[in-house]
Amino acid sequence: MHNQTQRWLLTNGLGAYSLGSATGYANTAEEALLIAVIRPPLQRSVVVRSLRERAHIDGHWLDLQAPSPNPPVAFEYDVQRRMPVFRHTLGQFELRKTLWMSNREPAVYVQYAWPRQAPELRLQVSPGIPRSPDAKSSLHKDHVLQHGGRGFAFKLERDDHKWLYCSFDQPARFAVVNQWQRIELQTDEGTQTEWLYLPAALEIRIPPGESVTLRLGSDNPAFFDGAEKWQHTLEQHRMIVEKLPKELADATLTTLALSAEQYIVERATRISRHSLTLLAGYPGRTDDGWETLIALPGVLLSLKFVEKARRVLAMLKEHARPGVLPGRFPAEPGEPDDSRLDAGLWYFNAVYEFWLATKDRHFLQQEYPFLIQLLNAYMAGTEHGVRMDAEDGLLKNDWDSPARTWMHRPIDEWEVTPRIGKAVEVQALWYNAVKILHEMSVVLGNEAGVEKTAALAARIEASIRKRFWLEKVGYLADVIHDDGVDTALRPNQVLAVGLPYCPLSETQMQRLLESIDRQLLTPYGLRTLSPEHPAYCGRAGWTPHEQASAWFSGTVHPWMTWPYVRAALRAGRPPRMLLEQFSPLFDSIGQDLFGHLPEAFEGDPPHRPVGVPASLLSLAAALQSYWILKSLEQGG
Repeated sequence: MHNQTQRWLLTNGLGAYSLGSATGYANTAEEALLIAVIRPPLQRSVVVRSLRERAHIDGHWLDLQAPSPNPPVAFEYDVQRRMPVFRHTLGQFELRKTLWMSNREPAVYVQYAWPRQAPELRLQVSPGIPRSPDAKSSLHKDHVLQHGGRGFAFKLERDDHKWLYCSFDQPARFAVVNQWQRIELQTDEGTQTEWLYLPAALEIRIPPGESVTLRLGSDNPAFFDGAEKWQHTLEQHRMIVEKLPKELADATLTTLALSAEQYIVERATRISRHSLTLLAGYPGRTDDGWETLIALPGVLLSLKFVEKARRVLAMLKEHARPGVLPGRFPAEPGEPDDSRLDAGLWYFNAVYEFWLATKDRHFLQQEYPFLIQLLNAYMAGTEHGVRMDAEDGLLKNDWDSPARTWMHRPIDEWEVTPRIGKAVEVQALWYNAVKILHEMSVVLGNEAGVEKTAALAARIEASIRKRFWLEKVGYLADVIHDDGVDTALRPNQVLAVGLPYCPLSETQMQRLLESIDRQLLTPYGLRTLSPEHPAYCGRAGWTPHEQASAWFSGTVHPWMTWPYVRAALRAGRPPRMLLEQFSPLFDSIGQDLFGHLPEAFEGDPPHRPVGVPASLLSLAAALQSYWILKSLEQGG
């Protein structure tokens, strides 16, 4: 059984999606049957909030619409097919309704199946479209409604050319409705009223043992076959599952793999109309170069989506400037944010993971000059003010630099966790980048590159051990700045031992992990601050300032689970122990949104989920961690 708060997500690989609950109707302003991309690249809007459905049985019309439907509604979520299924009891019989989206189609499908032993069913369906009652257009005067033999089209915006196309895969009767419906939706601020406009309805007859399919989309196919679309979507899911090793493909890994595909999206950019990217989360998030680079190995390379990974890297590189990889991309046309200090360093890691997965020497040769440019830009000083300190070889940023680390949550002029100077995670990534370029120089036979990167890596390693290691407490300093050293224990330093290359000694690595285990480790990942620190916030709170105070001062961000797992394996921890340690995280998949993990959890037990319910970074870390640990446990 599923609880009423659980939600499901359908996506189409183009940025559109459908989000709903087990109740069968929209509870919150985030939920809708069709949220479409109304303006490239990713500006989205609710096109259809819900359906008004009526069924004629035993001489009566029954309203299927919740929240107080006449007939009872049962719900199930088909994990293997990644589809929500609703069962409406109509007298002695059951109408089965299944929703899905097909890849690369700007539409949602609704299939109605009627049992063989039942009499013929009459079904009426009308889409509820969010619209102000003050809308000036008239159905007849402004020609905003057109109909044909299987459906109708409704013009969404009077001064635009965007239409909603609503049609069945079989002939249906058309009728003008021209009515309004008021609903109440929950938001973060409370309850809001929304008006839905119902322009028209379609009535269709479903013979015993048959099914019909409704299509709601922003394009207009001349004809579609519901059964064919159904099988095509199932085939897409089957191809993903087949990529998994049979000996590892349990319910958890299968669910993670199917959900990972929902973040892969085509989007138009100023350079390419068919670029590929990874959305940062649902609902409502766009893409972010920093998050994409961290998640790429887990979401794409784990599932052997090699060409897709290549396309994502190419898109990010096309949007790069000297030493600056793109951060968050806007939904509307425009340039991406460039304030991510370490996005360029994560690019080294993504390229290296691609190389490890493919051993594609040609790819390495293509990327090598760009990586040299990136390295030189960091050494000389990037255009957003990040530069190498000539005295110790470490990277730093100043107050006047717009570049910040991932722990950057400003509200107006208030910076919640300022990390100005030399942050530990930046040095770990910097060391990792230089070591990666050194290995590539060896593979490609660039002797000058081998010599220069070896010398720089040795210098960075010595500086990290000398300046960051805190012998008395057994871990690394968090930030070194002009006023001194910040000794707060945060999870950022796990990157020093959880990236491919580690600058610490074996003894230092073991002591660092012991410190993390004592103060930061939870069953859902690592806290962003030790509970012993005066600034620790174990509860997220409700106001923006309260939430921001906790976000990087105690909240658990699961994306750091993967570097921790890699570090723990490097330190000799058994895979079975780590699987058990993070079993609550893996078990929480789908706790709120079927198949997905939230962006974060509160630092204090019971670790309530916070942030968006479907996070790219969280899912990528869980998928990569679970896959590797299960494989090692089974001797793979």
